[in-house]
Amino acid sequence: MHVEQQEQQDENESLATQHSADEDNRNYIEISEKPINIYGTQWIIKRGRIGTHIFEKLFNTKKRHTWVVKDKLTEEKSKEILRKIHSESIIGVKIDNIDDWNMFQNTYLTFINQDLKVKLLKCNTLLEDVRSRAEMQEKILKEHLKNNHRGISCVYQTMKRKFYIPNLEHLITETINQCETCKLAKYERNPVKLPFKETETCNGPREIFSMDIWMPTTGVNYVSCIDRFSKYATLIKIKDRSWLSAKEAMFQVINIMGKPKKLIVDQDACLTAECFKNFLTKEKVKVHIVSSKTGLADIERFHGTMNEHI
Repeated sequence: MHVEQQEQQDENESLATQHSADEDNRNYIEISEKPINIYGTQWIIKRGRIGTHIFEKLFNTKKRHTWVVKDKLTEEKSKEILRKIHSESIIGVKIDNIDDWNMFQNTYLTFINQDLKVKLLKCNTLLEDVRSRAEMQEKILKEHLKNNHRGISCVYQTMKRKFYIPNLEHLITETINQCETCKLAKYERNPVKLPFKETETCNGPREIFSMDIWMPTTGVNYVSCIDRFSKYATLIKIKDRSWLSAKEAMFQVINIMGKPKKLIVDQDACLTAECFKNFLTKEKVKVHIVSSKTGLADIERFHGTMNEHI
């Protein structure tokens, strides 16, 4: 019998501290996962050796009442506190002691007219209030530097769990954006602004050739070359992808298509080798190396056409 009574008592205590859709209908105080600091009216009840009441006005818009009760919270003291309820208000309540919370909630259920448009929310978190903007900026910079100049989002996620000040995210953004190291080192703060240039065009044949390596099947290599003006193209089979093979292929290209004034190639090792570039310099052919295939769009289309026909 004693066990059954204890289980019933545990169940009652659990019901008094949980919230669900069913309990909301019974007017139990809901639990908020947000810190009490965000609410306009804040009630904090805790135990101490001397019973006191402290009132604070924070950030011009928030009111905090702190009651220190001696030994434990009584029903009479709970009623005294609940008499301060005003209609159409939201109040954050923080009571750490579970027995005091049960007393407060049970008194609320029986003492307060549930028709009042008032909402009490149980809060479990109290953040450190930082009342000075300058002090908060110092804390932000300390966190920013401690984590190797982490970004705004990372610093905000850390700071919002420790400190409270209105418009915290805006203040973090403003503070970090003034960091001189980040201004100089982070690309997004100081992106490279490349000047616009006109695309080079050909006025006649044998001015600009594009050259690349085409490999239709594994182990089979060709040097492909196209005249950007006439679109005349040729393929020279090579035994390997060395600069010597590329040089021999270039001799054949010159014999077939003539000597260009400029040769455009990509990052293939055989076409960018110093020996190959020295050979072209002696032949008075300028070399332009592009960083991506977009600079060789004409020869890539040529490769696509050849792939369709084999």
